[in-house]
Amino acid sequence: MDHRFDVPVLIPDAEDCTACAERLRSRLDAVDGIAEAELDEEGRRLTVTYDPSVVPLSVLETHVKEAGLALQRRFRHATLRLEGLDCPECAQAVEHDVTHVPGVLSATANFAAASLYVEYDAEATDLDRVAGAVGRTGYRAVIPGSASNVAVVRVAEMDCQDEVKAIEGRLRSLPGVASWQVNLLERTLRVQFDPAVLQADAVLAAIRALGMTPELTERAVEAVAWRRDPVVLSTVASGVCLGAAMIVDWSAPASFLGHVLNGLALGAGGWMAAKKAVRAIMARRLDMNVLMTIA
Repeated sequence: MDHRFDVPVLIPDAEDCTACAERLRSRLDAVDGIAEAELDEEGRRLTVTYDPSVVPLSVLETHVKEAGLALQRRFRHATLRLEGLDCPECAQAVEHDVTHVPGVLSATANFAAASLYVEYDAEATDLDRVAGAVGRTGYRAVIPGSASNVAVVRVAEMDCQDEVKAIEGRLRSLPGVASWQVNLLERTLRVQFDPAVLQADAVLAAIRALGMTPELTERAVEAVAWRRDPVVLSTVASGVCLGAAMIVDWSAPASFLGHVLNGLALGAGGWMAAKKAVRAIMARRLDMNVLMTIA
């Protein structure tokens, strides 16, 4: 005579996963001596009909525990924090790309919560690959529980969005970088990274490859005095030369001195943009500095 055994479906990290509950039911259904395994409507309780002469209750309990542990090891669930999302369509794009990663069983991106819930087969993929798929969409996924260090980097040349985009492109290509924050006023980056994968020196090297001069600092850098700020100094020098050139041109039109002063004004005002333009060309980028230098 068959007996019935009720067991709650308790799979760590997947209490509400009906797919995992169905996998558990399917595994038990294939065990010799089990006539039928049925889930309730909510997928929270499993009723097993079994033949005690073939599979005693103690053995059945062992089968249930082993099946649950096997499912836990293979089928994983995680919620990743998303950074950089600025529209619901962005979340949909992330969800679409992650869903197509081999081994990912389901993915749900929540724009309001800036999060990504993912179910995946640990034998086919892992969270690093999921985060990589998110990165290829232009956003970042922070893996929960990952160890991280923070480095504050000052980049003197970072004073506009062109430099920021170039640096962000380098950071996206570095494995182990979890997130970063940019402060253009202080010309600093706050980079969070996994020390088991990446060191701060690698972050500095990636920025140096752009022709910039990054340096580590323990805290935000104080504002640079205007007397030592190269942008202010070049602007003042250019203005002085231009003013002098206008006076000379007014008193002696088309004079050699006027041409020299105009040239100095152009050089003083444009040398910083020209330096950045050279770096951009060497990095095979066409940015605003290149266009300004040509103009």
